[in-house]
Amino acid sequence: MAQVMTRKKEKTDYRWLSEKESEIWRKVVAATMLTAPMLEADLQKAGSLSFFEFQVLSSLKDADGELTMSQLAERCNCSLSRLSHVARKLEERGAIDRSQAANDKRVTMALLTEQGKSDVTRVEGRYAESIRRRVLDSLTPEGMDAMETLAEALLANIDPSHWLIAEDDEY
Repeated sequence: MAQVMTRKKEKTDYRWLSEKESEIWRKVVAATMLTAPMLEADLQKAGSLSFFEFQVLSSLKDADGELTMSQLAERCNCSLSRLSHVARKLEERGAIDRSQAANDKRVTMALLTEQGKSDVTRVEGRYAESIRRRVLDSLTPEGMDAMETLAEALLANIDPSHWLIAEDDEY
């Protein structure tokens, strides 16, 4: 795979990856692709929440109030259509309530219910332990700083207005 990505077979305007860049990228992909299913499995064991459902519920818990569905989609790094599908399921289970915004009937608001708080509280300790065991424990304090710098640089390149790095935090 590295050879395909690094060799130019014809003249193009592409910036091909060096061998070192290909190696780094493969490691990033491997770490990401291996970690996500492990976190998912740990959440399922802890309380029958998917990784994405947990992200929705914990985002609402962290907000400590209502969020628009657009704000919630941004915090969960997903499309509105994906969020709407999962929000419908969470609403049917009594974990969230959705309603029209008082000042704009086109906007849908999401609010964590007591059931949703209970659901997320039941699994958040397991989730934190899973993150620590699978990711953070492998890092030195310098590695943690480097990972934060890397994540911020990636977010700034991909989405400069991402809520985690935006200067003007409107949330």
